[in-house]
Order: sequence, then structure tokens, then C-alpha cells
Amino acid sequence: LVATPLPASAPAGATRGYLRDVRVAAHPGYDRVVFEFEDALPGYRVAIAEGPVHEDGSGDEVAVEGATVLEVRFDNAAGARIEGERVVEIYTGPERVRSSGTAVVTEAVDVGDFEGTVTWAVGVRGKAPVRVSTATSPHRLVVDVATAS
Repeated sequence: LVATPLPASAPAGATRGYLRDVRVAAHPGYDRVVFEFEDALPGYRVAIAEGPVHEDGSGDEVAVEGATVLEVRFDNAAGARIEGERVVEIYTGPERVRSSGTAVVTEAVDVGDFEGTVTWAVGVRGKAPVRVSTATSPHRLVVDVATAS
């Protein structure tokens, strides 16, 4: 696992990405957090949170389990699609995603879906190398956190 210099980012594309799924899983040597999107991978920024994490919109502080928190922010993104007068929820999963088998990732927490920005916080038990990558078919942002150095 090679550390990605944080912050890792990519500019938002012209097509809005709709968050469909968030997964946390253990793998040999690393824990993985996957953010899956419909239509497109939105712009993103992954960085270590400086201080407490605050909910988008309200500004309320959000508790995240872990000694270090990675803030994952998506621009030109949403968890729901507006179709005329209807709102179609695309992401219907939990606000806190945990995996009992992970070594360093404690949880991924939904911090907001506000004005074209979707934000999640990933709790990590300590400091560890992080690799950020993307994939297609479907569109995904993948955050790998090393479990051993």
C-alpha cells in the first residue's frame, strides 16, 4: 500500500454523480472504504480533518469514532435525484457504516448532502498510510487505509 499525499482531489465534472452505496471492508494489509456513484464520479477531496467535523448545512458537530478523521467531500454530487416534482432517493443506506472485521477504520459517517456537496467522515484508529484511487463500471472512489506498515 503506497501512501497518497493528502489532500487528494479531483475537480468536479459536468455530470452530477449520485451516491448509491458506501461500503467498509477489511482486506489483508488494509481496510477499504468505497463510495459508489450513479452517472459519474463527482469531484472529490480527501484530507485529514483539522479539528471537529461539522454537519453540512446546520454546522452541528458530528461525533466520529477514531483518533484520526478523514474528511471525504464530493462536489457536484447528491444522494437524491430531483425528477420534476419528485425526489428520488438514490442513497438509502445508513448514516453510519461500520464493519466488524476492520482493523483501523472504525466507521464512515454521513456528514451532509447540501447544495451539491456530499460529505462523509471516515474514522481511523490512528495515523496510517492512505491510498486514494478511482474505478469505473460502476463509478467509485476507493480509500484504502493500511493496517500494518
